[in-house]
Amino acid sequence: MEGERASALGRLDQLVIKPREGFGGRGVTIMARATETERRRAIGILRRRPEHFVAQEMVALSTHPTICGARLRPRHVDLRPFVISAPEGSTAMAGGLTRFAPQAREMIVNSSRGGGCKDTWVLDPQPGAGSR
Repeated sequence: MEGERASALGRLDQLVIKPREGFGGRGVTIMARATETERRRAIGILRRRPEHFVAQEMVALSTHPTICGARLRPRHVDLRPFVISAPEGSTAMAGGLTRFAPQAREMIVNSSRGGGCKDTWVLDPQPGAGSR
């Protein structure tokens, strides 16, 4: 585990740091976009209490036209798929929940931070072809 921490600390500018018990985007630091003060704070916390955080690769989020007031504006989105698991296996449903960020260029996509969500449906490109 010490090797993984050293590796993460060596490339923090490529990572997102999240508290393990966090929710709603609280405590998330996107290191590539962090100010010097935010970076120092995150590094200090990681060194003191590494077991309370995870470091993950930064994902380039897509944008989607989103109604903001009376206009369409691009907002970063993520997709939360619905997966049903059973002893015989797992199945992804044809759709999910798309969450969008509250502000332009915001990368933390979470409704508790002012963002929103919308249903997402995956349509069969060949209607009437039957199930596959």
